[in-house]
Amino acid sequence: MWTKGAPWLALALAGCGGETDPEAEPAPTETECTTVQWYADLDADGHGDTDASVEECEAPANHVASSGDCDDGDPDVNPGADEICDQVDNDCDGTVDQGASDATEYYADLDLDGMGDPDNPTEACDMPDGYIDNEDDCDDSVAGPGMGDETNQFDVLLFSNAEVAEFCADCYGFADDNVNVQAGVTSLADLSCLQTVGGNLSIVWSDLTSAQGLENLTSITDDLVILENSGLADVGALHGIQTVGGDFMVMDNPSLSAADAQALLDAIGAENVGGTVTIMGNAP
Repeated sequence: MWTKGAPWLALALAGCGGETDPEAEPAPTETECTTVQWYADLDADGHGDTDASVEECEAPANHVASSGDCDDGDPDVNPGADEICDQVDNDCDGTVDQGASDATEYYADLDLDGMGDPDNPTEACDMPDGYIDNEDDCDDSVAGPGMGDETNQFDVLLFSNAEVAEFCADCYGFADDNVNVQAGVTSLADLSCLQTVGGNLSIVWSDLTSAQGLENLTSITDDLVILENSGLADVGALHGIQTVGGDFMVMDNPSLSAADAQALLDAIGAENVGGTVTIMGNAP
């Protein structure tokens, strides 16, 4: 039923709705953020897949800020991993097994004698061509241990070929005291490192047939004694000796001719012998 004055009431009520309460809180607005690149990290190793990223204000699940993972399915492969010998690029640097933490040290073997140069090493998972797994060479420019630069300060007693080889294998090139070659030694081929003898060189009662191996010997401080070697017939390797500070004695070697004994003295030079010269009892 219509009532007089009702429209005015309606308008008044409508007008109330249009007024603003000065104490009312403003309506909330959307918060702004700076988006960040996040990378999928499915293997949870802390590094994400560079090719799988999103831009978000906060990290989505299974996403991280660090990228560079070259295999996001293997937690042991990522930029922070150690490279190991397994034919896998563990540290994602684009190379396989380079700088591996478990690599083996190998040594250059330029003269191909099976002995490596201790001053020329490399690390690798597999032995490279031209390298060997020992550091036994003293001179990698010649086959064999070569001429070392170490000095043996004690008497050198050689009773076997193994002891002969050991002298050079220890990188000795010089002997401060006597060198004695005796029974049991059949070859001096592995003594090519010997350059000087600081005492006597004695080749006595040996089983040698030749002095081959002593070609690099240049000086003997004291005596040179070659005595009672039943099979020794060739001392030509000793012709490189330039000085003998003491006596020169070549005696009672039934296979060594007197002419070869004299040829040895002539090669050294009698004037370069500091003591007595004795050549006797050798083969005619």
